Amino acid sequence: MTSSVLSCEACGARHPFVLSEADVHKLQSGGTLTRHCQACRTTTNWKFAFEERRAGSERRVGERRTKSGK
Repeated sequence: MTSSVLSCEACGARHPFVLSEADVHKLQSGGTLTRHCQACRTTTNWKFAFEERRAGSERRVGERRTKSGK
């Protein structure tokens, strides 16, 4: 069981949920989970609120900034 922050597709509210490994796999493969949202008070689809960065490119790629004028 892992804790993940999910966002409601209807209203955009974010809420932490404890998910099983099967639920995490379903979300990672592009699926959604159906849960009740306290903010919009309906049963809606939920997806990961934050994208997985480990599979992407390095965050610290780019030119370094230097101080100028000194």
